[in-house]
Amino acid sequence: MLPIGKAHILESMGSVKIIEDVKQLEKKSYSDEEYVYRCEFTKRPGTRVVWIQNYDKNGGAEISNFNCVAIGRRLGFDVVGFIINDPNSLKLFKKADIVIVNNLHSSNKESIIDYLYKTTIPWIKYDHDLSENECELFKKSSLNVFISPLHLCHYVAKCGDEIIKKSVCLPLAINPDLWKYKKNNREPNTVFVPSYFKCRDNVTDYMHQNPDKKYFVAGNTVPANTNAVALGEIEQDKIQEYYHKCETVYHIPDRNYAGDRVIFESILCGCKLISGETAGHTSWNFNWKDRDTLAPILKNAIYEFWHNVERVANAA
Repeated sequence: MLPIGKAHILESMGSVKIIEDVKQLEKKSYSDEEYVYRCEFTKRPGTRVVWIQNYDKNGGAEISNFNCVAIGRRLGFDVVGFIINDPNSLKLFKKADIVIVNNLHSSNKESIIDYLYKTTIPWIKYDHDLSENECELFKKSSLNVFISPLHLCHYVAKCGDEIIKKSVCLPLAINPDLWKYKKNNREPNTVFVPSYFKCRDNVTDYMHQNPDKKYFVAGNTVPANTNAVALGEIEQDKIQEYYHKCETVYHIPDRNYAGDRVIFESILCGCKLISGETAGHTSWNFNWKDRDTLAPILKNAIYEFWHNVERVANAA
């Protein structure tokens, strides 16, 4: 009999069919929100995964991580969130089969990095931004997972060609089913700016060059002398309203970013998109502007991630 994690991966790829009574094992688990607060693995069979990230913030990377972890747990992986600033979390390492190293934005990261460099447990660096300066993390990992080709190229330039052979690129862990397609009944000549902070200079120029349009800007700041409305902070579950309301989404960051989830979200919702090569997700060589092409690729990417986790864990 196949391990349940591997069986679920193969089922998602259409290779096997799991019988219903085996699936009931999934239900003896924690909710998606509770995994970070656990301090022990469960007793049921499953690859034991320690997931390291800073849980003090809840940005795009963190939203993606929670979605990825939720899928992993449904596949049978026993995932525990490692709290960076809690020294008691270190005991989890000794029981883990594999470690996922996400963001390390914490004052306590040095002790974690030191442990990673000494442990014999395999670990994967799953990166979401361009701010990691510890190049040895990418050199000493068992595998590096980047969220766009631009993202990979950035770290190859910093760390050297040696990381290429043990690196993969997978699109951000977005559930495309959550983003509903809408084509008609949008407000004419409207532009939604979901990240003014990242696009400040570029979008200000665009507004001045296109004064006939009305701009809806997420956040509390808008450029002076423009036809722009500040929407305040928008919760993630409310942002889709503006993707459906506005005719166009503008997102050309003023500098390079690893991915930027708003690129994919706006396409999934049927928006016209104004973007550029500084947003990492525009560097993919598939037709990411086409929803019918993008949606299945995004859905499969999360399963491909967990397939890599299982592969690295089994190779140890």
